[in-house]
Amino acid sequence: MGCGSMSWISINKKIKECKRLPTTQERESCLRMLYETTHDGIVAYALAEELEFQNKFEEALKCYEKEHVKEESVVKTGLRIKLEEMHRISMQNMDWERL
Repeated sequence: MGCGSMSWISINKKIKECKRLPTTQERESCLRMLYETTHDGIVAYALAEELEFQNKFEEALKCYEKEHVKEESVVKTGLRIKLEEMHRISMQNMDWERL
């Protein structure tokens, strides 16, 4: 798992605490610190979701890819679809920015 002394239960509890913070900056910072501490794939996934919510699609895609590398139990087809969706959204946003 790569999470040192933190158990799966405590990691999930900390993710929930991060997600309850009031601002996007606080949630992102909390999740980034948790990932740096644990290097856990599920934390990378939670961070990717937060970044996606903030429309930081390129960063989110990188986190989804980290999660994919870290977690062997991820169903590859489902993740591939998510990555393709993120790429499509990112490309659409770039098109809008050019207008």
